[in-house]
Amino acid sequence: MKAWHGNMGSEDKGQRRLSWAGGLLAGLLALGFTGCGPPVANVLVGANGESIRLSTVDAIYLNPELTPEEKRQALRDLGITDESLIDVLLQ
Repeated sequence: MKAWHGNMGSEDKGQRRLSWAGGLLAGLLALGFTGCGPPVANVLVGANGESIRLSTVDAIYLNPELTPEEKRQALRDLGITDESLIDVLLQ
């Protein structure tokens, strides 16, 4: 069953489509200019908003001079606050 659109002429439909398309384009352009860039490979973001490189995490993980608790604390000091994530990173 077709929906009833009242006395809407083809010009009104065309203007609505154009208005909708213009709104969509404006929204996409706004998203593009808000600083949303592509994700950077091998980077975590800590609770403080700072980038954490996986090479830094590896340096902590592979350091034989640190105890497991010292490694946990070093990861917390980097800004990683999720204990489950710390568990995974230290496995």
